[in-house]
Amino acid sequence: MQTDSPIAIVLSSLAVVMAAGSFFTSWLNYRRLKSPQIVVYLDSLQDSGEVRLVVQNLGGGIAYDISFSDYHGLPIHESFRVLVLQSFLKTGIPMLIPDDRRSTSIHLAQDARDEMTNQTYPITVKYFASRHSHRLTICESYQLDYYSFANSIYSMSNEWKSVQALEKIAKALEAK
Repeated sequence: MQTDSPIAIVLSSLAVVMAAGSFFTSWLNYRRLKSPQIVVYLDSLQDSGEVRLVVQNLGGGIAYDISFSDYHGLPIHESFRVLVLQSFLKTGIPMLIPDDRRSTSIHLAQDARDEMTNQTYPITVKYFASRHSHRLTICESYQLDYYSFANSIYSMSNEWKSVQALEKIAKALEAK
């Protein structure tokens, strides 16, 4: 087979293009895996009966200078309002490493069923990802909902049950 035949040239060119495409795809996946991915969601704590606002970095890179906006429609229970509005929602989060989170209680689950059941609440998060010497700005909006887990049936955790049993034992010992 001649090395300069048209078929050999086409096949060689095709192999070069495929190798370059494979390299580019691998490079993009590597960058994606090393990028932060901040998510914001509501979570219900069964043991304490509270609804928490959670900010979590699900990505593989560090997120810097995380700030929040458009959260003023979020229903915050009166007993939490002062502290929540001075928390990371206002001050931001300087840095969040991969798999780390911040959370704050915003409502009581029993009241949230009545007040938060049929609505979604917008929140916008802005943060920076560092790529070599570049800062990449990422801005994402979320619609927080409570209704997706409202009226679910929960059981108390084993930790909560253990605490209750220890308190019962302590009371029995004090009575003696």
